[in-house]
Amino acid sequence: SYQTKFDVGRSQVNTFNADFPNFSESENYGKFLFSSLSRLRCAPCHGSEAFIATGSRNNGLDATSIEDSGSGGVSGIPEEIGRFKAPSLRGVTLRAPYMHDGRFATLDEVLEHYSNGIQNHPNLDQELKELSGEPKKLNITKGEKEALILFFKTLEDTELITGEKYSDPFK
Repeated sequence: SYQTKFDVGRSQVNTFNADFPNFSESENYGKFLFSSLSRLRCAPCHGSEAFIATGSRNNGLDATSIEDSGSGGVSGIPEEIGRFKAPSLRGVTLRAPYMHDGRFATLDEVLEHYSNGIQNHPNLDQELKELSGEPKKLNITKGEKEALILFFKTLEDTELITGEKYSDPFK
């Protein structure tokens, strides 16, 4: 996707961290919360303007990985057990359910996981740990969740979803 509200706004400024003129105040706040500058720091794991993770990471969905070992199940490397590659966040509002196993039906549930539900997995990503080694409790407020979801909606490419040239040719 490349025709999103985000793409239009990004073309109007010199840096991701500048307010986008075509965004509402809430959308710009959500973009800030997503950035590396905020206490939430979503961008290091969903980096670049493609909003895709580099490599695989453990986001604390579970404290152990017995049945679903992620990339560690393929590589055989113990440090990779429970690690998964995240897809791009472009169009994320249109792709429920969420997480590698579809356990969350809504983005609000995803944000609640990062707010207070991160489990202390042995391979938990460093971005999600306190200096003590314990999982972070980000305590994302209702207003912050709403702003983040509004920002995620700016990553929808409606032309890609509804454009005739992208439709099913067999219908």
